[in-house]
Amino acid sequence: VGRFNVFHALGVARTEIRHSNTLAWLLDPGESHALGDLFLKPVVMDLLRNADRAERPLSPAELDGADLNRTLVYRERKHIDLTIHSTDPPFVIAIENKIDAKEHSGQLGRYAETLDTDFPGIPPLRVFLTPDGDDPSEDDWTAYSYADLHDTLTRTRRLHAGSIGGDVGVFIDHYLSLIGSELMDDKEIDALCQRIYKNHKRAIDLIVELKTGRGFNAA
Repeated sequence: VGRFNVFHALGVARTEIRHSNTLAWLLDPGESHALGDLFLKPVVMDLLRNADRAERPLSPAELDGADLNRTLVYRERKHIDLTIHSTDPPFVIAIENKIDAKEHSGQLGRYAETLDTDFPGIPPLRVFLTPDGDDPSEDDWTAYSYADLHDTLTRTRRLHAGSIGGDVGVFIDHYLSLIGSELMDDKEIDALCQRIYKNHKRAIDLIVELKTGRGFNAA
């Protein structure tokens, strides 16, 4: 609490579009981080492992030796939050990102039709990304949580700590910290809050009452 984080400072901690922008930047091999497919490949690998076997456009083993540095990552292509398109090996991954918003009526079905029309003959993987890994409304979409994403990104960051430095490393660390604090359950923090509330219940209840019921200004 109180530690500087660029995303909190900008007021975009739970802004869905900013998370999508950050993920697109991090996963795009051609972006200014100059890391190539360093983060893209492990994220795609984890998406494949989480998907039902029938929904996988290729196996994790097939991806393992592939070079994804020519992969294209699109933002808001025909309203799909992230679209990842690889020609060798051929696959398409669509990621619909939901943080606090809900699905729109028929949204996932329309996106699936768009992928089939725009990328004929290329096997797609459709991913529904939410903080808690919520089930999508369509069976052919794979549920994926920010906790899954955080684990994969953190593992990659640690594995390549020596080669990711400077501003890029700091930015990635800030983003991982943001996911951990805003979009994931933290059992240690939960336990700490429960202990604080148990020890100071009357004071906390009074503060909440003043804050919400009497216009109390905590500042």
